[in-house]
Amino acid sequence: MRIFFTLLCIFLHVVAANANANADEALIFEDSILPIFKAKCAGCHFGENPKGGLDLSRRGNIVRGGKSGPAIRISAAESSLLFDVTRSGKMPLQGEAK
Repeated sequence: MRIFFTLLCIFLHVVAANANANADEALIFEDSILPIFKAKCAGCHFGENPKGGLDLSRRGNIVRGGKSGPAIRISAAESSLLFDVTRSGKMPLQGEAK
């Protein structure tokens, strides 16, 4: 869980720094963050009908967010919804997904 949270923080800061990420930032997402999202979040937040409308499978979808609004705040990633729910331990959910 600590590694998930740490990498999420890095990702949020990278995305917040530049919404139109360059190739290096895309590699950070593809190589470091996406595998964690696949392991911890895919059961609920990937696919055609992600819970809460939040699809974590692509960087652009994360910025766009879901039914609760944007998942990250470009100007203040550390106060974003995604940051808050992972820091608080509300996500990722434990147990059975979808």
